[in-house]
Amino acid sequence: MSSERRKIRTQSPPLPQPLFPHPRPLCSHAYLRIQRALSEGKRVSFADTTGRDLVDVKEFTAFDSDEEDGGKWEEEQAKYRLSQGEPVFHVQPEFSVRSGGDLLQAVRKNKVEVENISVVEDEPLAVSGVIRVLNISFNKAVYVRCTMDSWSSYYDHPADYVQGSHDGDTDQFCFKLCFASPYTTHGSRMEFVVRYETSEGDYWANNSNMNYVLTLLLSYEDKSSETHTELRDVRSILKPPKTHRYKSRVSVFSIFSALHQISTELKVK
Repeated sequence: MSSERRKIRTQSPPLPQPLFPHPRPLCSHAYLRIQRALSEGKRVSFADTTGRDLVDVKEFTAFDSDEEDGGKWEEEQAKYRLSQGEPVFHVQPEFSVRSGGDLLQAVRKNKVEVENISVVEDEPLAVSGVIRVLNISFNKAVYVRCTMDSWSSYYDHPADYVQGSHDGDTDQFCFKLCFASPYTTHGSRMEFVVRYETSEGDYWANNSNMNYVLTLLLSYEDKSSETHTELRDVRSILKPPKTHRYKSRVSVFSIFSALHQISTELKVK
């Protein structure tokens, strides 16, 4: 009986095995390599999570706010202020004068004619001219009547006799005209005619009834190239921040390769 009892034993059914084995603690070299790689990567944190301000405002001034530095600031501004340049005036005649045989023929016909017109050196607003007249009497006078407001007003300027200009039939007189304020802007016009007074009567020269016209041209010296060269050397005290791009030392490929090696080791075990 005892022997039978020994033979008969109740056996409990085996416990169900899990479909997948329990994960083993990762203590392999691959796991340690992944942990080391992850610890070396760059971590990002935001200012608001640490209690700091998201915006940092800084104000920059060229100089201190003391009044004594005001003059220094104006000097610095004057160095790089765009300059318009010095004004340059040029008087341009809007007519042509006769010369040679044409001039003598016109003098014999009209008794008076403008022979020459030219700008005055070192006087950019002035012109000088020469008038040739027919010698028909001993007593004579020449006047230049000019206007700068389209004959709303005019002035008679006496011309001076040119000593030694008598050639038997003609004489010469010289004159000088000048633009004056407020007629010194670009495009200002001066018109003039010549009146020749003699004991036999008065004679006029008026450029075939079109008057003699002078136009004032105004320009400025170009200093923009020099100014731009100076401005290129000026650097702002506010420089844009440099952008740095950091490359993570942990790549996706290295993580997947490490995971693959771990799974391979687990299958072998």
